[in-house]
Amino acid sequence: MLDPESNRNAVEWKQARLEDAAIWVSVTRRSADQMPLESEESQIARYKEEDAEQQAQRYLLWRDDTPVGRLRFYANGDTASHHYLLLYVFGNCRMMI
Repeated sequence: MLDPESNRNAVEWKQARLEDAAIWVSVTRRSADQMPLESEESQIARYKEEDAEQQAQRYLLWRDDTPVGRLRFYANGDTASHHYLLLYVFGNCRMMI
């Protein structure tokens, strides 16, 4: 039987859509060590300009209704590779793999 407490820590991943651009950018900008070298509007525009293949590689990680990270990966034949995984572990702390 599943432990009911484990559900509160569950993270769901969903493919990021074009309309999720602001959320995708905000996940990065929440990082304490991220330098704002590029405006948020510019990052959102760049997100929306990516080709369909790159867009299909983006996934947002959610805990309930809160975005807690993002990941980007692609599949090539029998192999899947990730570009990166960005998670928020405690508030502004970031873990990037």
